[in-house]
Amino acid sequence: MTHFTNQPTGESRVYRTGETVLESGHYVDADGQYAVLQKEESFPACPKTGNSVTWSFWFSY
Repeated sequence: MTHFTNQPTGESRVYRTGETVLESGHYVDADGQYAVLQKEESFPACPKTGNSVTWSFWFSY
């Protein structure tokens, strides 16, 4: 399990499972799990729990 304490460097908007990714990059969910997501993908459920979760932009690549 990976947890990050860094604040997101991009927009501070919160995204929910099922919403469309607007910018490719690294995202962190409310449980501290991270994912690399591509523009136009859907935000996934939490990789750890499988439940719906909120995501925040961490950084682009």
